[in-house]
Amino acid sequence: MQFLTAHQIQEKFLKFFESKNHLIIKSHSLIPPKDDKSSLFVTSGMHSLKKLFIGQEKSKANRLCNVQKCLRTIDIDGIGDTYHNTFFFMLGNWSIGDYWKKEAIAFAWEFLTQELGLSKDNLYPTYFESDMPDVPTDIEMHKIWLNYLRPHQITGLGKEDNFWSAGPTGPCGPSSEIYYDLGKNKDWCGKCEKPGCSKCGRFLEIWNCAVCMQYNRLENGDLEPLPFTSIDAGAGLERITSVIQGKDNNYDTDLFRPIMDEIAHLTGKNEQENLNSFRIIADHIRAACFLIADGIRPGNLDREYVLRRVLRKLIRKQSLLEAKDDFLTKLADKVIGLYEEWWPEINGNKQMVIDVISAEQEIFAKALERGIKEFHKTVEKIKKSDHPHRNYLTGEEAFYLYETYGIPREIIEEIGLEIGFMSVPTLDFQNAVASHQQKSRESMAGKFKGGLSEEGDVWKKTQFHTTAHLMLEAMRRVLGSHVQQKGQNITDERIRFDFSHPDKLTSIEIEKIENLVNEQIKKDLPVSIAEMSVEEAKKQGAIGVFEDRYGDKIKVYSIGDFSKEICGGPHVERAGQIKGTFKILKEESSSKGVRRVKAIFKSRQFVDT
Repeated sequence: MQFLTAHQIQEKFLKFFESKNHLIIKSHSLIPPKDDKSSLFVTSGMHSLKKLFIGQEKSKANRLCNVQKCLRTIDIDGIGDTYHNTFFFMLGNWSIGDYWKKEAIAFAWEFLTQELGLSKDNLYPTYFESDMPDVPTDIEMHKIWLNYLRPHQITGLGKEDNFWSAGPTGPCGPSSEIYYDLGKNKDWCGKCEKPGCSKCGRFLEIWNCAVCMQYNRLENGDLEPLPFTSIDAGAGLERITSVIQGKDNNYDTDLFRPIMDEIAHLTGKNEQENLNSFRIIADHIRAACFLIADGIRPGNLDREYVLRRVLRKLIRKQSLLEAKDDFLTKLADKVIGLYEEWWPEINGNKQMVIDVISAEQEIFAKALERGIKEFHKTVEKIKKSDHPHRNYLTGEEAFYLYETYGIPREIIEEIGLEIGFMSVPTLDFQNAVASHQQKSRESMAGKFKGGLSEEGDVWKKTQFHTTAHLMLEAMRRVLGSHVQQKGQNITDERIRFDFSHPDKLTSIEIEKIENLVNEQIKKDLPVSIAEMSVEEAKKQGAIGVFEDRYGDKIKVYSIGDFSKEICGGPHVERAGQIKGTFKILKEESSSKGVRRVKAIFKSRQFVDT
């Protein structure tokens, strides 16, 4: 087995499958296609290809391969072990109605044993052994593997391990995975002689080499046959690299080692004495850089909250290691330099990555310091209370720290465990959040909604308010989908609008936004309203960051097919009722990572009611 860098392994993979008539395709963004609501992020190579497998779209070729950026939040709380990462690279090859099980196994076998030089004695494949009433045991796959390996190396496992799907609905099927035996002479659990042991890591899964896509899972859970059978295969680059480079964890490979060394250099701390923190930082800074480069910005909902949670965990670890203020931005610069040759988009967005990390640090670092002090005060109060032996925070106590200082529940738990305090009860915390939201809705009752002032000409403000919807959508189309409303104030004279964006708008960008808004007004687009649940609104692609204020049923305003937004304010009936030429009068910084515009209508001619 020859030593190969991660980059060399990646290149070998692509060239190998290209030689097998596979078309190399680019990695998709970490953000799933707009109509795919099954996951916050792209979690596998086939995630963005699902429509090809069910026949809704036509593929450019019947054989495809790529290296895909992936992010899985399911492992986020377990980061720090040897082989799990939130962000990782997936080596993927696919047959769309072309080759089937026999060829898929032959390709995987040839690549691992001949191209990478792995010994067959260390390879332990699995197949699907049915524990599902509607799917039989994959006897065919078992027979195929008997052509390559001895029976004791082949293991049948149930649906938890060997039935794979890209989400709760969509294409799915039984799979075959290849495990690598890391050796008997290590401190394992002492019982396992084959894959399937959940107690130790002797057998490392390195390739889900054949997901046999033959079913489509419906929303009611039923399986229906697909119009044609396909193969989906994916191998984690990090794990294969660890095997090839003879490392017992991902963090000692050349994918992470330069980052780990930079952490030691910047902090002056010993890696082995702070191993868990080093690994979490290395994993999270890599994830943050790629998330930001793909257009995601910190926020309080969905994927934006995941990024905020990752960044705030990094800031917390920075504090524990007593690192300097520029620690994270210098580390991000190291990550970008490490990956820019493979992934030019991360280098092209370098300044944006640095600015977003810096902005979040400025917002949270001081709040974290104050929040930790408040946490310890709360603990002291508990010790002096009628329940001095209580070793957990209530939901209300944790929610206060979250609401006041912005500290996520997960970090509150981490701080608590460091001093022997147990976790915050999840249900208790969720109930506290729900109670707060209900109180907020009661306090908002009867107030003028949508950021409109309570004085002045209501009809003029209504026109400006509808225009604000057009402007937000125009900004997202010109600047990117990371743009979100951060606040607005509307009078009968002007719009003042705050939005998330790290850079000053150029004159060209301002002109494009103005032109887009004025085009929609000129088209006289109809303005329609529908009431629905927040979940349904999201499925329809509506945007909005204040859903929790509006109750179980919300209003969604659509302006033609241009804008769809959750809102509680007043609107005109048609865009043509907005009179005048929209003009951005001023653009400036509102706070770190947030810009502000003030806009008017040049003609100042408003239609009468």
